[in-house]
Amino acid sequence: MENNMKHRPLLVAVEKDDVSHVWRTAIKEGESRAQVSLSPLLEEHLAMTLSSNIKNSQMWRPVALDMLEGVAANDSLALVTLGGKCLIIAGFFPKLAARRNVRIGYYVAMGQRAYETHANYWEGRGARAHAHVSSEVAHNFSALIATLRGIRDDNPLVADLEAVHLPESAWN
Repeated sequence: MENNMKHRPLLVAVEKDDVSHVWRTAIKEGESRAQVSLSPLLEEHLAMTLSSNIKNSQMWRPVALDMLEGVAANDSLALVTLGGKCLIIAGFFPKLAARRNVRIGYYVAMGQRAYETHANYWEGRGARAHAHVSSEVAHNFSALIATLRGIRDDNPLVADLEAVHLPESAWN
């Protein structure tokens, strides 16, 4: 029986630096495909967000609960994690939103709001560097989504990631 599948190299990252390099390379490719240019700050944030969230089992929890808990607890980490989660779903896994009958605009609005709230949290504490990063992400959310979609488009690695890392409970 003839194998009609294209052969492609198996991408295995052994160390954390290798994973980070893979994401940075993918981000550059996504920017090129989407015809956007992210600042180095946004590229680094996107690489860190992807590295830390793509395998997170809490990634598939409803975002409204995360927003309520983050705001109620005044938890800056929860807010930036929520923003990253919304960014990844809107840009990388839009079919997940469709399966949940949730418009992408919901994830965009929640993600931007989470980053804005995070920026306000740090601005109020005098930590302008933290505030600046989150503010930049909130203001460039659509360019970040376009970059993620550029990574996703016609990229067999993304199909592999989706198949391996989406828990069965997220398929419904």
